[in-house]
Amino acid sequence: MHDTIDNELALRDALLKFKELMDIFGINVMLRKGTLLWAHRNGHLGPWDDDIDICIPMGSHRICIDPDNFDLWGIIDEAKEMGFTGFNLNIIETKMEAKRAAERGRYVPWVGEPEIDRINRDADWRGWLIQFRMEWQSEHPCVGVLAERGGVVDIDIMPVVEGRPRPLYNPDDNFNIYFKDTYHPLFKVQPTPIELYGERFYIPSNSDEYLSKNYGDWMNYSCSVELWDKYKDELRAGTIPAEVVNWMERNG
Repeated sequence: MHDTIDNELALRDALLKFKELMDIFGINVMLRKGTLLWAHRNGHLGPWDDDIDICIPMGSHRICIDPDNFDLWGIIDEAKEMGFTGFNLNIIETKMEAKRAAERGRYVPWVGEPEIDRINRDADWRGWLIQFRMEWQSEHPCVGVLAERGGVVDIDIMPVVEGRPRPLYNPDDNFNIYFKDTYHPLFKVQPTPIELYGERFYIPSNSDEYLSKNYGDWMNYSCSVELWDKYKDELRAGTIPAEVVNWMERNG
């Protein structure tokens, strides 16, 4: 058993609370990015990490939710009742807006509160959702970037439909040309169950391949968020800078 230190308790509480929320709606949770790395490699979340990265798989596989049953507004309303805050949607409302977003590098502005409350809940918005976020306020002492945010854990959720690129869903195949290169190989495989903090989550069956592509020699280094931001190009290329090596020696 490893020692629980630094940010892990805050991240654990946020992840388990989010899992509780998803269980209400019958949604299985797949881990991605740094959350996947730490869970897959270490069996726990990162003591120096600062957020939670989640994928909601949708489609025909047994662990997937049917996109037609994905109740975003119900999730947001229930999350508010459970104490989540800081809701943001990365959403495109028209096909023309999608084209313009593609032309300017696929950047789509986030919509936060109170603007979220003015979105038409009866509209067929599902075709335009890219990501959504919520926050969980930790009661545990934190370090680094998470401490600078006052212990507020950001939970970044990406809904991904089996066999489709982002956005979430759209019957018009022509729309998907604007986002065809954002469909990562991570989501072309069947999810594999993993136990984390006594709960069942899922990871891609090609997690090693995905992590190597995104984090380089990921089995042989760890670092703070600040060092990752500073050296991510070198680390992804498989080089471990001396400053990262020194950091690992100091932090075990």
